[in-house]
Amino acid sequence: MLNRNGVSASNSHFKTKLVEDPTVLMEFVTNDPKRRDSKNDFNTVAKIFKAAGKPKSVKYLRDGKEMDTVWEARRGCFFSAAYSDKSKGMQYVIHTDVCVPLTALAQCITETEQDFESNKRPCIICAHISDGNFHALIPYCDSKDFIPAKQLEQNMVTRALKLGGTVSGEHGIGIGKVQHLVSEHGQAHIDTHKKRLRWR
Repeated sequence: MLNRNGVSASNSHFKTKLVEDPTVLMEFVTNDPKRRDSKNDFNTVAKIFKAAGKPKSVKYLRDGKEMDTVWEARRGCFFSAAYSDKSKGMQYVIHTDVCVPLTALAQCITETEQDFESNKRPCIICAHISDGNFHALIPYCDSKDFIPAKQLEQNMVTRALKLGGTVSGEHGIGIGKVQHLVSEHGQAHIDTHKKRLRWR
């Protein structure tokens, strides 16, 4: 999935011509040369999307240039984010993620977009959302600009935890999110884990 800003950033950087709306990309795999089963799967998914809302378009793309162009938007989202503001040139990017239960996904994404908008920063979401995991790419210019950008990531983590999620669905913890482990698991769990490590 790409949100509106994610599509807009791709159109600007890669010169793609996607409709600038939240966009879901799906792959259908088949061994049938006539693609009958994948087309049936697509038609089923299209009916679900149309029943759930009013998408501007639902398209079946075959192999080739059109499909490659659309996937370029998803594959190149890091570079789209880095060049999302032409007036600033190439920026640094915080590439972060959170994961929430699927029932809380729409709320988490909506509140995240609102938070970025109120802080006058583009919210570029580039995700594989079928497991509740979504990625935000946060451009920033320098060490001073990094502070408010990092705060937006902190807000994402806090929001995800309140919604029953986790601080990272794919990227891992590393040094960037290690301070959030206590918030997610509680001090007792962290202390127990540290003791186990000492016993080995």
